[in-house]
Amino acid sequence: MLGAQKCRTTRCHHQSNWTVEELYRPLKSAINCHATERWTKVLPIILLGLRASLEEDVKSTPAELVFGNAVRLPGELFEVS
Repeated sequence: MLGAQKCRTTRCHHQSNWTVEELYRPLKSAINCHATERWTKVLPIILLGLRASLEEDVKSTPAELVFGNAVRLPGELFEVS
């Protein structure tokens, strides 16, 4: 269904679970940068940043690949008059 494939992986085995590791590494790093705050409060901003960041190998952002267009960042919601 939807072209998804089920893949069994070994728990805590990074080589077999590399897809999750590719997301986990920058996510953990960004959360650690905000260690003084409650991480649940900054998680939406962190995820927005990860979704809007350019992936060099595909020349696109994750949001463009999933949704078909770029996400609007908070600074782009207002028009300069």
